[in-house]
Amino acid sequence: MWKKILASLFIGASLFAISSTVHSAALTNTTNTTNTTNATKTDQTTKTEQTTKTEQTGKTEQTTKTDQTGKTEPKVDISKYQVINPEKNAYSTEDKVAFINGKAPSGTSIVIQVYGTTRKNFDLLTLPTEDDYIEILSETVKSGNLGFFDKQLELVAGINKIVIDFGVEEVPTVEIIVYLKTPDSGNSTKEVKITDIIQKSK
Repeated sequence: MWKKILASLFIGASLFAISSTVHSAALTNTTNTTNTTNATKTDQTTKTEQTTKTEQTGKTEQTTKTDQTGKTEPKVDISKYQVINPEKNAYSTEDKVAFINGKAPSGTSIVIQVYGTTRKNFDLLTLPTEDDYIEILSETVKSGNLGFFDKQLELVAGINKIVIDFGVEEVPTVEIIVYLKTPDSGNSTKEVKITDIIQKSK
């Protein structure tokens, strides 16, 4: 009888020990799983935050570079630089004096050059080549406080080329061709006239 009781107690103690071991192992596995899950979540969260920060930093740097690159110097308003008179770029006249006026920002230096030719067989339909022109006059005028400038020019018989340069890269140079009509005369007369004007301008 006692042997049976002792055997039963021994078996019960063995089962209890085994059950405790299994339960401990299960708890350990659960703890490890939880720790692994938490570590994974932490890693994922950290990576996500790092990625987000990296993206934000990258976007910020790109935006900064774009802003710096996107800065451009103010463009020149070409409409502020104009020749008002003469209105035409090519015309004929019998007046020996031409009046040039226009507008430009106050203080702008405008270079006005006049070219003529000693040959008489030129007109508005048959213009001289660049080699045929002789520089007669080159003067610099300044735009006044109101933003206007003017200049009176003495023309030579035949073709006169007037060049107006505002001295601003973005503003194109203006060229005006004026044909001064005079009674026919010899070449020597015209040559003397141009020479006289050149001497006066010195």
